[in-house]
Amino acid sequence: MDLFSALYAIEFCSLASGSSGNCYYVGHHDGALLIDAGISLRRIEKSLRAFGRDVHNVKGVLLTHNHIDHIAGLELLAEKYTFNIYASRQVAEAMREYYDQDRRLVQALVEVVPGKSFVTAGFSVTAFEVDHDAPGTLGFHVRNSNTSLAIATDLGHIGRFAHALLPLAEVLILEANYDSLMLETGPYPPYLRHRISSNSGHLGNHQAAEFVARHCRTRLKHLFLAHLSKENNHPEKVTEAFESAFEKFKFSRSRLETLVCLDRTKRSGLYRF
Repeated sequence: MDLFSALYAIEFCSLASGSSGNCYYVGHHDGALLIDAGISLRRIEKSLRAFGRDVHNVKGVLLTHNHIDHIAGLELLAEKYTFNIYASRQVAEAMREYYDQDRRLVQALVEVVPGKSFVTAGFSVTAFEVDHDAPGTLGFHVRNSNTSLAIATDLGHIGRFAHALLPLAEVLILEANYDSLMLETGPYPPYLRHRISSNSGHLGNHQAAEFVARHCRTRLKHLFLAHLSKENNHPEKVTEAFESAFEKFKFSRSRLETLVCLDRTKRSGLYRF
């Protein structure tokens, strides 16, 4: 890790966060990373230009898993730009089987070992396993010398690896996918409701809120709620769940400098920490 990285503020922007596409920008003065590339190449380029950044500065893509809403733009992105794609062994193997071996996407794949840190774009990155219905799904803990960021956006529950790393971050991007009542009474058939609410599905508002209120009491300053369902959630429902958990577990809302529900399709602002 760059010894001078502490001089650089970490920047964060959500380009999209939902079932129609996921992509997040994490950068600083010396380089940048994308977490997933589930939107079009053109949209990624346009979104970065909107706040004065360029894809040429991206040194790597951290890939959580290979569902289409996380990789839709990855092949064209890899054909046009040069960077490494960091993925779990299971995801890397699946992508090698699916894509032609001469594709730049395949050549850019770098397998990461959960729990073992690596350095890219001036950041120290540690991947951790999460429970989702795509084999080899990962979350990531990203840090420079003075700030750390963690992201977990597709997980049915918070397992032991996520439980260990998420509370270490000052900046947390955490899934809050569904409101339980909206899911139960909504348009989805029973099998899909079960998939979403299972331990290998998605994280509900109540689960995310209780975890933060109980376990992220020391370092957390900036909280972003991600991957909200269009049909089974609403930002007001997320806010209600967190306010209830904060009150129940005596978590002071005032200690958070940022509490934001990320939009499913619109780019967020550029945050600096």
